Amino acid sequence: MATHCKYFWKNQTGIAVKYLKCGESSTSGKIPLVFFVIPGNPGCIRFYEKFADSLFSKTKIPVWGISHVGHSKLPSVDLTEKDKYQHPGREDCGLSRQIALKVDFLRDEVFPVAEKVILVGHSIGCYIILQIMSKLDGKLAEKVEKGVLLFPTIERMRLTPQGKKLTPMLANARWLFVFAGMMASYAPQWMIKWLIPWFVKSSEPSIIETVADNIASHQVADSMTYMGLQEMYEVK
Repeated sequence: MATHCKYFWKNQTGIAVKYLKCGESSTSGKIPLVFFVIPGNPGCIRFYEKFADSLFSKTKIPVWGISHVGHSKLPSVDLTEKDKYQHPGREDCGLSRQIALKVDFLRDEVFPVAEKVILVGHSIGCYIILQIMSKLDGKLAEKVEKGVLLFPTIERMRLTPQGKKLTPMLANARWLFVFAGMMASYAPQWMIKWLIPWFVKSSEPSIIETVADNIASHQVADSMTYMGLQEMYEVK
């Protein structure tokens, strides 16, 4: 199925950031309105491709989105690009740093070209939106038309039924996820694609392909689980 979505990488103060643009603006000047999507965890923006494409198709309003830092496997680049795209350090993948980088991206890339922005968050992305709003002031805050919170995860994560299961695992056995990613990197692609339907309850091609691309990266596994652990302790 054809899509209006395109993906880009940006070197943001030495940190590789993957983002999405869906649909072109019909104006040559500033864009009147942009949807800006902030994902949950795992936070690869390509998981939201069908959503972004449908939103643009129905509204004709451009949809932008951003991956969480470290949640997307870096693109294959030649040696001249090696220093441009480095997987971020663990601290750059923490929750507070993820929020700060979203604020910077909005200030540098979105607000300069958009008159108004509608922030759309999913799961922990909703918490990130609330934190972003607390950090914006003056004219920048006025640019945000509204925030839409989809399945919001914004309080007491550690005390939820899922949080009670995940917190001990993330606190004491994150290495299992990293080890699994490292082992998957040695598996043939056909085996990974055969295994995915056992764990992923979706037949959407963009989701299946995204999982296949990222499952074999121990660095992505480390980044996602580190952010997840911080969510449990910081979202109160």
